[in-house]
Amino acid sequence: MQTLFICALIGIAIGFLVVGLLVLQLKTVRSRNEARNYILSESFSLTHSRDTYLYSNVVRSEKPQTKK
Repeated sequence: MQTLFICALIGIAIGFLVVGLLVLQLKTVRSRNEARNYILSESFSLTHSRDTYLYSNVVRSEKPQTKK
């Protein structure tokens, strides 16, 4: 029983170590609003732009009146 407990602690410690190292590697990622770094120059040409909404669900309810 004591051996099982020690093995479980070692496994948990190794797991935390691996996950900690992976989390440290993720901190180099920075969010960007543009995709300029991913597109080769002159490989993308946008000639027409339009948003098409396929579904719309509007729920309207009356505002409760407050007594003055």
